[in-house]
Amino acid sequence: MSLAKLFKMRSHPIRKFCILFVIYTVVIVGIFILQFRSESVISRSIGAMHVTVAETQTSANTTALKNRFQVAFHGLTITSDDTIPIVLTYKDSHKENLVLDKFDITSDTSCAMQFVGGTALVFTATGSESSSLMEINAIIPQNAVSLELNYKTTNGYSVLSSTAKQIIFSSQRDSYSLRAEKLSENSITFFENEGTARYAYYDPSSQFSFDTLISNPISSKKTLDTTIQSLKNDLIQLFNASLASDSSSLTEDSIVAYISERAIRNEYDEAINEIPTAFKRNSKRTFKTTPYLGSLISMNRSLVIQTNNYNSLLAQAVVSNTLDIFTVTNIAPYLLTLGKDENVVKLLSIPNNLEKFEPTLEQAAGIISFYNFFYKENKEYASIIETKANECLGIIEKACQLDNGRVIIKEKEASLPLLQAAIVGKALMDYGSAISRPEITAAGRAILSTYLENSSSLDLRTLTELYYIVTPDNTYIPHIKILDKNAKDIMWAWTVANDISISKTSTSISYKINFPQTKSHYMIINNVEPFDEIEIYGLKYHTDPRFESYNSSGYSYNKSTKTLFIKSRHKSPTEVIKLIYNTPVVSSTSE
Repeated sequence: MSLAKLFKMRSHPIRKFCILFVIYTVVIVGIFILQFRSESVISRSIGAMHVTVAETQTSANTTALKNRFQVAFHGLTITSDDTIPIVLTYKDSHKENLVLDKFDITSDTSCAMQFVGGTALVFTATGSESSSLMEINAIIPQNAVSLELNYKTTNGYSVLSSTAKQIIFSSQRDSYSLRAEKLSENSITFFENEGTARYAYYDPSSQFSFDTLISNPISSKKTLDTTIQSLKNDLIQLFNASLASDSSSLTEDSIVAYISERAIRNEYDEAINEIPTAFKRNSKRTFKTTPYLGSLISMNRSLVIQTNNYNSLLAQAVVSNTLDIFTVTNIAPYLLTLGKDENVVKLLSIPNNLEKFEPTLEQAAGIISFYNFFYKENKEYASIIETKANECLGIIEKACQLDNGRVIIKEKEASLPLLQAAIVGKALMDYGSAISRPEITAAGRAILSTYLENSSSLDLRTLTELYYIVTPDNTYIPHIKILDKNAKDIMWAWTVANDISISKTSTSISYKINFPQTKSHYMIINNVEPFDEIEIYGLKYHTDPRFESYNSSGYSYNKSTKTLFIKSRHKSPTEVIKLIYNTPVVSSTSE
């Protein structure tokens, strides 16, 4: 077309516009083609997960990945490019924008993105419809601490609820839950030890609540009683099998569980007679079996070591300000022996003083168990941890879910181990009773019934540990009994007596000890002030180092440690032991 003709077009504006439009369109399209002629997009569907990755042609006529990809799954899109990159943070605090290096479809359900430097993301899609799940696993270098990945939602999805670790997205058709260690409005942060995020179908009507369990058959007292009885029977059966095959494999803990359970069945003497003589004479035996088998004076050394260990743990916990102390078995009763001790108050205040209160499930159950114990024994102590115990209740509730009528507990997406789950269940059961919340008691029973239902498949060691968890009220299990909490030094006993009460006058202390008639047991009583005489059944007794060998009650006393060792052979269900003081040293009270 000549210039003269173009000038003539001034009289034809419509024609001019059309021609210019065509020219500009050709130029723009040409530029676009020139710029992107070497780029292409890899698009793959893996179940409900759709993955797109950009690649480009190099000068060597080969293809290479561009630093751009998207993974879309039911309304959630994970995205990364040079504008919104994945950010890796190292231990020295410097940050790096990751560059995509490789893309692989690793299976029918998963694919992997590998980045320069060794970081990788693995995307896995499973299930369909109401079971849809996408899991993202981040593999980061050892010298890195975190990885931040960007996400967005598609049109139609909005945030239904949001916490630091879970966001619920909802549309008119369905809802999904995104869970990770740290979430924000548009990013997921993975950590060195917390490298998993889960995006799963969410059904609000099926979410777990303690309230829903009251009418569930698995939460009934009858169901739990039957389950626990089966566990006890399995323990007895397996113990007897070990007695017959290899008695040397029996542990002291399993022997305690065996004797205490047989005692409940009125088979106390029979159980003790069945314990191998080699074990009874073993110098490595400890305070644990002393209340049944004697050797009070020599075994007391191990009891002193145990209380010293508890005291060290208490001091360390106060300094470190950590929650692990709440998971230590049987330390709560020991704390009562310390009286009004400043460190005990500091220990119970640890949960209140933490800047971030994020207990594990085991720690949460431990705090609740502490509350349960002190609610019965020392309400002043219980009040210190009351608020945090209630917070722990919420933490445990969020970790529970229903699965075909059974209650499953998960921590960081992993099922809680059997023993920890049993501790959680028992803690909830007792907590519900303490604060008159039947739905919490029902939840505890449901958890225990769920996790203990297959006790016949467990070994003796596990059955023993479970026995201690579910039957702590069996007084035939050796325990600490506080006798005089008002004394300067708390008087307490290590015993299997069903009950011990004391009465005091200005010149005497009387112990009323309940135990089955004709049966013998042994006690260590601590912090007993030196006395002048002792009466048992109204008869004066004298200390005798061989007192355990006689077929009658007897005693020995260590004046330097104020420790009274008693063998009690009951002529009647209640035996009375009276300490007499020639000089008045005590006030007239009773416990």
